[in-house]
Amino acid sequence: MIACAILIVLLGAALAMAVAYARELQRVARFLSESGPESNERLDMACPLPGCAQLTRAVDARLEADREILRRRAAEDARFQQELASLSHDIRTPLAGAKGYVQLALDEADASERSVCLASAVKRMDTMQALLDQLFAYTRSMDVDAVRDIQEVDARELLASALAGAHPLFEEQGREVEVRLDEAPIIVRADPEALRRIFDNVIRNAIEHGTGALRIEQEECALVFSNDIPHGVSIDADRVMERFYQADASRGTGNAGLGLATVQNLCTAMGMQATVHVADGAFTLRLWHAGQPS
Repeated sequence: MIACAILIVLLGAALAMAVAYARELQRVARFLSESGPESNERLDMACPLPGCAQLTRAVDARLEADREILRRRAAEDARFQQELASLSHDIRTPLAGAKGYVQLALDEADASERSVCLASAVKRMDTMQALLDQLFAYTRSMDVDAVRDIQEVDARELLASALAGAHPLFEEQGREVEVRLDEAPIIVRADPEALRRIFDNVIRNAIEHGTGALRIEQEECALVFSNDIPHGVSIDADRVMERFYQADASRGTGNAGLGLATVQNLCTAMGMQATVHVADGAFTLRLWHAGQPS
């Protein structure tokens, strides 16, 4: 009889505990369903049963982590909108200038003056085209399908092709390229078009923002590009590969600050690493590929 009474008491306690757990779980479920992503409300512990405190802390930790992600995403979206507004201004400025010069050309009776106006209009349209091209290239580099044709390629050949394409620009500036590479091919697994774009952007960055010779060296499976920095220019190595970063705060130069950000995106997509080092008046970018065949 006593044993039966004890059993009944134990069953009653177990039932009460089960009901308490059920209520607590229902409360947690209701809190999660009603708590919005922007809410700062926390789940308070209402049940002293074993495990409830851990559950409460785990729920609060997860909610706080999700809210932090949302805050960062909102801050990133706000920054991106601001950056796009600046780029939009950079595009509208040469567009307005081009329209103005075209209007002057239409109103100008003198043929030579008309030619001057049209040449100025073309120059501003070229600036606008350069900005749009950079934006398009960066947008493409963010596409998950931007890198699709992975194969074994000779990075040395693609680099030579990129340097040949940039040769007129180096000649125009009276600058040289110093290349020190091993004679053997540099075979890596990469998308040929994407790797060529990386080389194009790195070389163009040196042309537009560097001074003196562009130096290219090989360190095992890495390619190292370096050039001197113009006097008075300060470069933040930690931010230089960020989207829209410009060492020169002045706008309207035809540079959107997307070249090295595009390089970073393409490198990430192909398993490459791109690191920047700034010291002693020199800018150094190191490209290293983990997918080099053994």
